Amino acid sequence: MSLLDTLTGGYASLIKYGLIAAVIVGAFGYTYHLGSAHSTAIWSAKYDKREAEVKAATAAE
Repeated sequence: MSLLDTLTGGYASLIKYGLIAAVIVGAFGYTYHLGSAHSTAIWSAKYDKREAEVKAATAAE
């Protein structure tokens, strides 16, 4: 850490906290993306089922 502090002119701690914050934000973003993809898949399956039911009802008429 002291070498990094020397190389960056005293900004090693700030860089460390910035990297930690970036990892945390990335983890939250990835989790949000996974949840969004899952809810989209569920909605799409419900919509496709509804469309099949409408098509079957139309064909029965």
